[in-house]
Amino acid sequence: MIYKYSSYTNNNSGFTILEIISVLVIVGVLGAYVAKTSTDIIDEAETIGEINRVKLHLKYAQTKSINSSGNWGIDFSGSDNDYALFSWDGSTGITLAYGTNYYYFPGEEKNITIDEKSDCSLKMPDSSKYNSYDKLVWFDSLGRGYTSNTTTIAAKNEISTELSIVTFGANKIISIQPKTGYVKCDYK
Repeated sequence: MIYKYSSYTNNNSGFTILEIISVLVIVGVLGAYVAKTSTDIIDEAETIGEINRVKLHLKYAQTKSINSSGNWGIDFSGSDNDYALFSWDGSTGITLAYGTNYYYFPGEEKNITIDEKSDCSLKMPDSSKYNSYDKLVWFDSLGRGYTSNTTTIAAKNEISTELSIVTFGANKIISIQPKTGYVKCDYK
């Protein structure tokens, strides 16, 4: 009996090593692209969350001003890219002082007494992403926005043009509108 070996060698079912490696390379490239894209989406969502947090804090200060007899605002003058909530009676020539003018944002309480601005200030999570305003912004009882360059409030400087408070890169800006004090976010 003679066996024919040719029938066994002509069997073309299955994949060659080259085909398997090609498929693995394609799957790897697609996987890397999906991982990069999902990381970018997560970073974008975190940035938008940070923008909304600062916007809500500005709106909180504005609402406190409208609902109280004092002026409330946010001190963006920190050197560490931080900001803090403050209030005062509206008199000019006052210098903001730790322990008397600074307050916690709701839900951000750390301790009972405030000895320094840093005790109640909030940091923007990644300082390399932000270009902060580096001034004071506050609102009166009508919700109109004001600004000052220092923590000594010499005069009420009403915001006369759109004031960009915080920019997140080149495309995302939080600003306050003149006259109305509307806090606006632009996601370009």
